[in-house]
Order: sequence, then structure tokens, then C-alpha cells
Amino acid sequence: MKLVFHGTSSHWEEGIPLGNGRMGAVLCSEPETDVLYLNDDKLWSGYPHEETAALTPKIVTADRQAVFRDDYAAATRIIGETTLQERDEQMFEPFGTARIHYSAPRANVTA
Repeated sequence: MKLVFHGTSSHWEEGIPLGNGRMGAVLCSEPETDVLYLNDDKLWSGYPHEETAALTPKIVTADRQAVFRDDYAAATRIIGETTLQERDEQMFEPFGTARIHYSAPRANVTA
């Protein structure tokens, strides 16, 4: 595999995603440094809890009726009241960052 950068990518959003769905990284590159932002899908903060929302057929029907009436504010409120929870939710945590610094200029690098 050959990765080609067309310029630098000093921000995460400009990097190249790599991975297999469970483990991954985003590769960013500058002329003298490569940065790998590493991820693993098992790294979460908080505590394990039930992931299912409390959406019932009655709530979904009420929400659909609001949408059919073009009352999007009510539809948003109905779903929001059902799905928003006041407990400590798990948040994704990054695995780490690897920085590779090159002491000599690399060939074929343009900034």
C-alpha cells in the first residue's frame, strides 16, 4: 500500500483514516513529522449500562404524527424527552498519539 499526501495535513480532519473497524488510526503528515492518532473501540469512559432507548410504539406514533403535521419542533421535543438521559454516559476515549519525527528531509516531499 502506498499513501500519498497532496500537501500537509496538520489537523485530524485532514488526515487519512486507517483501520479495520475495531482498531484504527488517523495519519496526519507534515514535511518532517508523521502523527498517528490511535483508536480502539473498547476504550470508553463511564460505566457499562443498557444501550437501548426507551422508544415505544406509542412514542414513535406520536412523533410521526407531529412530523406529518409539519410540527418539527414537537417531533424533536418528543424524541428528545425520550432519548435524553441524565446519567453518566460513556464517552469515547482515544488510545494515544504516536509522533514520528524525521531528522533528515524525506525525498519527494513538498509543502
